[in-house]
Amino acid sequence: MDALALIRSRRSVRSFDGAPLRAEDAQKILAFAEKAENPYGLSIEWKLLDAKKDGLSSPVIVGTDAYIASFLVDSPV
Repeated sequence: MDALALIRSRRSVRSFDGAPLRAEDAQKILAFAEKAENPYGLSIEWKLLDAKKDGLSSPVIVGTDAYIASFLVDSPV
């Protein structure tokens, strides 16, 4: 199999035990993310999302309903 075929056939699945994310752990994750610096000094907002409430799914993330998402805060350049 050549390299391109290997790349196309690769599949990586992240499995979790199904235990819900504890509120205290969620707060720790968000606090850590808020302190993280990025090389461009952009304002980034972080949110924890619930797969069921927010209509999310993933073919490679199995066993959890918690997702972390980030987006750039609208700011003048």
